Amino acid sequence: YSDASEQESELLFTYFKENLLPKGTLIRPGYASGITITAPGHADILTGTRNLFAHFPTDAGVGYYRPEYPTLFEAAAVKWPGNVGSLVANSEHLQPLTRSLCRDATGQTGAAVTMVYTAGSEEEPSDQDTDVLAELKIQILANDSRISLANLHQMDRAGHYSENVLAYGQSVEIVSQPISAFWDWIQSEESLRDTTMLVVLADHGRHRWGPEADERGAELRFDWDYSEHGDQCGGCREIPMFLMGPGIQSGLILE
Repeated sequence: YSDASEQESELLFTYFKENLLPKGTLIRPGYASGITITAPGHADILTGTRNLFAHFPTDAGVGYYRPEYPTLFEAAAVKWPGNVGSLVANSEHLQPLTRSLCRDATGQTGAAVTMVYTAGSEEEPSDQDTDVLAELKIQILANDSRISLANLHQMDRAGHYSENVLAYGQSVEIVSQPISAFWDWIQSEESLRDTTMLVVLADHGRHRWGPEADERGAELRFDWDYSEHGDQCGGCREIPMFLMGPGIQSGLILE
């Protein structure tokens, strides 16, 4: 891709290498083997299996689309009765993922969902992923959550919609330091310190077909079009995965 974004990518990796990698293990790349769009990707993460899962709300409400298989939220509630997981997001696509269709069988309530909106709005999702991390801290402590999931969706929006070729990388850069600070916060909380694992991963990758597949990709001078995702190409399936916490080796890169 363009020299400018290549230089930025190197800067991003330098920050990651110096500030985050020493604290955990990077798997590069991981793979999303199911449907490579937001809602199914998160459903796969939460259930450990591929899901045929709707990606869109209906007039009846987003809550009617739920995973068929039990989620990690429900598994945690079985192991720790009464525990409420936390799901925090700035995308409505995640709202149904608080529990599965198996709720009646398990009797578990799953997780509490918190949508993060732009200040002063109850309809416009926040365009600041750092707002999600701030709210996540509040919800973890409020719910005494054994498991939490946060979706930082502005990075995806930047990839889809920005006319600035650097915006996608910049949105990653913006949250790199806050994620590191979030880990420091975990270690500062007595109830979480040395007992909590943090996993940072993507629900999907982005297209890597070539400029002929999308005129916009050619206009942006990329030799692959990162603006979309959702199919079986290697770009859509390859995801980063980084882990920190008890039992996780520090400073390791697994290719």
